[in-house]
Amino acid sequence: MKDYAAASTPEPTFSPIQKGKHLTLWMTLDPALGKSTRQPRSDGLIALKSNLTMGSPRYGVFLSVIGAARFLRAQPVAGQLINYYLPLPTTLTVTPQTTLPTLPALTHPYPQALVAHWLAYVRPQPPLDASWQAMAYQTLSAGGTRQALSLTRGALSFEWIDQIVEYTSQDLIRSWLTLVKARQDEAPCEVARLCDALMHRERAAWLMHLRDYASAVMRFPDRLRTYSAAEVQEVTQAMTGSSTPLSAVLERKEGTLRFGHALRLLGRVNHAKQLDLFDLLERAQTLGQLHSALTQAAQACDLAKAKSSFIIVPDDNDYKYLLEDVERHGVRLIASLLQILAVLRYPSSETDPKAGNPGQGDEIPPTPLEPAAGQPEETREGELVDGQ
Repeated sequence: MKDYAAASTPEPTFSPIQKGKHLTLWMTLDPALGKSTRQPRSDGLIALKSNLTMGSPRYGVFLSVIGAARFLRAQPVAGQLINYYLPLPTTLTVTPQTTLPTLPALTHPYPQALVAHWLAYVRPQPPLDASWQAMAYQTLSAGGTRQALSLTRGALSFEWIDQIVEYTSQDLIRSWLTLVKARQDEAPCEVARLCDALMHRERAAWLMHLRDYASAVMRFPDRLRTYSAAEVQEVTQAMTGSSTPLSAVLERKEGTLRFGHALRLLGRVNHAKQLDLFDLLERAQTLGQLHSALTQAAQACDLAKAKSSFIIVPDDNDYKYLLEDVERHGVRLIASLLQILAVLRYPSSETDPKAGNPGQGDEIPPTPLEPAAGQPEETREGELVDGQ
């Protein structure tokens, strides 16, 4: 197997096959490897056709046969497209019984089906006796008798998503998997932006998903698992691209974050008022409109505090820091961040002396989708079977 050592990998070589001697295998090819036959003058090369075999690296065709039969899987998806998946292992033990299951046809768009299949590998016990490095994929058109064309290809790494699980929890992956496996007419929020954020790891796409998700949580509070502040911060840091204001806001407890936390707790006591404030933030285009919404939020929190000692009431110091964020990032962006922050879960052990209840934090009785601290969420047996 020395041909497969990283330091001494030979260049691939090809030669015409000899019938009865060489293994053959149909493979999907990218259109870039094709040659157009529409030329103004024939050069005679089109008549020189031959199937080829790979001479090096050694056992290349043999290993390709094993890989295709046992690990390469195709899945029909919406739009007469086919997703091909090939998990790339770091370590792998192959036995006569080692194989991945065949996949059912789906009516999902191809990015959604791809992300669902990829996330199914992120679990405490990965499929087979292997550690997986990435999921290679290719999407082809399946237009009847026409030649299949490659629409996209690439590889989704498991490394960064495994780091997120290490610092957050497996519950986050399960919630994403539930979302992307839902049919479009049943999904409680926009799924395309989540898929875009996870496939390309772009912070801008992640921020757009959080904004859509916040609106969905407001509409369907009992259908969606809310993100925790720690999860949002960890995923945001793992994304690539320019730094977002959300990262800076989450690092400072005063100001914008404190207003968002106050709106979150207010919703536990008076959800109708929280919805009204959410609509005001949605329409806020000027500093005056944002000020009016925040003033009403502070007044509502002050009234709610008489009924519940868990409520946080933002003060003038918080407003001063929030204005600094507005000056730096603009009214619309801060209003959107407040909507996102209003539906996050905050640490129950967080000490907040201004709230009058040090150590209470977010410990209002949880909704059915938010287990109390230390209580594991229920999981269904076999929920994360590959592609099933």
